[in-house]
Amino acid sequence: MDSEPVETKTMLSKITNHVKFYTSEELFLDYIRHQPRSVVLILSGSSAKDILNECHSLQHINSVYIYCMNCDHYTSLTAEYSKIKGIHNKLQDLKISLEEEIAHSTILNFYSVKQNYNRNLTRESASFVWFQLLRNILFKMPTRIYHTDEAKQELLTRCRSYYRSNEVRLKEIDKFNDEYQPENAIREYTKEGFLYMIINQALRTEDIEQLYAFRYYIVDLWLKLVEQSDRFKTSPPATTDTDHTILVYRGIQSNKDEVNKLKMILKDGGLFAPNGFFSTTLRRDVAEQFADIYKERQNNIKPKIIYEIKINLQLQSVVLADVSENSVFNEAEILIGVGVTFKLDEIEERQNDSGADTYLLVKMHATDEGEQIARRYIDEERQEFGGKNETIVFGQLLIKMGEYRKAIVYFKRLLQSLNGKSDSNDNNDEMLENLSRSSSEEENNQRAIIYFSIGDAYLSEGDCERALTYLLESRRYYELLSNNHGIANTLARSASAYIAKQQCDRALENYKQAMELYRQLQRQELNIAFCYNGLGDVYASPSIKDYRKAATCYKRAYDVRKELLSDLNPELAVSYYNMGRLCYLQGDKDRDASMYLYEALKRKEKIYPPYHRSIA
Repeated sequence: MDSEPVETKTMLSKITNHVKFYTSEELFLDYIRHQPRSVVLILSGSSAKDILNECHSLQHINSVYIYCMNCDHYTSLTAEYSKIKGIHNKLQDLKISLEEEIAHSTILNFYSVKQNYNRNLTRESASFVWFQLLRNILFKMPTRIYHTDEAKQELLTRCRSYYRSNEVRLKEIDKFNDEYQPENAIREYTKEGFLYMIINQALRTEDIEQLYAFRYYIVDLWLKLVEQSDRFKTSPPATTDTDHTILVYRGIQSNKDEVNKLKMILKDGGLFAPNGFFSTTLRRDVAEQFADIYKERQNNIKPKIIYEIKINLQLQSVVLADVSENSVFNEAEILIGVGVTFKLDEIEERQNDSGADTYLLVKMHATDEGEQIARRYIDEERQEFGGKNETIVFGQLLIKMGEYRKAIVYFKRLLQSLNGKSDSNDNNDEMLENLSRSSSEEENNQRAIIYFSIGDAYLSEGDCERALTYLLESRRYYELLSNNHGIANTLARSASAYIAKQQCDRALENYKQAMELYRQLQRQELNIAFCYNGLGDVYASPSIKDYRKAATCYKRAYDVRKELLSDLNPELAVSYYNMGRLCYLQGDKDRDASMYLYEALKRKEKIYPPYHRSIA
C-alpha cells in the first residue's frame, strides 16, 4: 500500500478473515504460486506492474485491485492486464468494491452440450454434477444428523474460530446461539452476516467438510427455500406471463475474463451453473443500480453486466423463493437455490440512457438439463457397479475433481454413520464378521464401496500404505458378497499401490487376477485397459526394464481409451504421459517424448485444478 497501512489492514480484516499482507515481493510470489484457492489481489501502484508480470496468468487469481495515490498513473495497465477490476485512491471506494466482490462473487461452471455425454467426466463436468447432487443430499439428510446439539456446537465452534479476531462477527454468533429458530433461516442468510460469508465461501471452494459442519443451519435454509418455493409457484407475482414464466434480474460489475467465458459458453451452447445460492431481483432498476450502469466508468474499468433470466415456474428442478419479506433491503429479492442451471440465449452490448457508457445484457433461461445430466450419470454408475446411491456418487465426484482430501473426510463421515462409531483402521476378522452378520447385503455393499473409495483417494494422494489398508477391507467385504466385479476393482487398484511401493511381483499378480475376473464380465474394456496400463508400469519399472513389453501394454491401453473416452479424460492423459515417459527411458528424449508429454500436460491442465499433484 502507498499510504494508510494500518487503516487499510483494519478495513480488510473486517471484510474477510482470509487476508494476508506482504511487503516482500519474493515471499508474496512464492505464496501466490502455490495457493490452491481463488484469490483477489490488492496491489500498490508502485509494485503492480512487476507483480502482474509474474502472476497475472495464474488461473486461481480471480481479480486485481490497485490502491494508489494517483489513479491516472496506472489506468494504462488495464489494457495489458484483464483481471484488473478497479483502481482506487480512496479507502472507502476500495472497501465498497471488495464488499461487492465478496457479495456477488460467482464462479461459473458449465457443461458443454456439444461434448458427447460420457460417464468419464472431466473435472469441470464433475464439478457441475456435484452441485446438482448437493441439494438432493441436503434435502434427504435426516433430522437425527443435522438438527442436534452436537451439530449446533460444531457450527458455532467453526464460526468462532473463523471469526476469532472479528468482534462484530463474534457478537452475531453469540446472538445466533441465543435466538436462532429454523423459521428464521432465510433471514439469517439474506442479512449478509457471518453465515452468509462463510457458507458462500464453502460453496465456492466445494468444501464438503465445512458444508457438513454447517449442516445445523444449511439444511434449515434449504428446506425453508423449498417451502417458500412451493408457495411462490402456487401464488406467483402479477407479472407472471401466461406461459408460467417470470423475469428476474441480476446486476454485477465483472471483469474481462468473465465476459470472455460467457461468450465461450454462448458459442458452445453450454449450460450455466452458479456454484451456490444465486441472488436475483424482480426489479430491473435494482439490478441496474448494482451494475452501476448509469455512472460513467472513469477509473472504474469493470465491465457492467445485467443478467435477464426467464424462469418457467413449472420446472420442478428450479427452487426459487421471494425472500423480500425476510430481506433487510428493499430489493424485491428472489433467491435461487443450489443446483439450478441456466442456458445462455443471447449477449447484447447496450448503451445506457445517457449514451455515456455501455453494458452487457445477458439473456438466459432456466432449464432442467442439469438435473437430467446428473440423473443419467447416477443411473449409469448404478448400472455399472450396483449399490451406488447419490451419497456415494457425490463423494466419488470429489475424487474425479482431484479433491482427494475432501473425499477422504466425506467418506469417513459416511462410514462412521454406517458403522455407528468412529472409523478405525484396525478392523479384525471378528469385527468384520459381526458387522456383516448384523447388516443387510445392501449395507455391506455400501461399506465395500466406501472402503474402496477411501483407498482410491489415499492412493491418488500417494499414501500407499493407507490405501492398501482400506482396499483390503473393501476386498474382504466384496468376497463376503461374492462380488467378482468389486474384487477385480480392488485387485487392480491395489496393484497400482504395489507398483508405487516397488513390489512389482505382487503388482503383476494382482493385475493378472483382475484381468481374469474382468474378462468373465461384460463391458469391461476400460477396466482391462486400466490393467494393461498398469502392466506397462510394471514392465517399465527399474527392477524389470522390459521396455518392449511395456510399450505393447501401453499401446493396448491407449488404443481402447482413445476409442472410448472423451479427449479430456484423465485416463487418456495418463496414457499420453506413460508413452512419453517410456520414450524418455528408451533414450528418445526429443521429438516423441516431448510430443506425448505435451499432450498429457495439455489435458491435465484442463482437467485438474492448478495445484493438482500430477501437474507439478
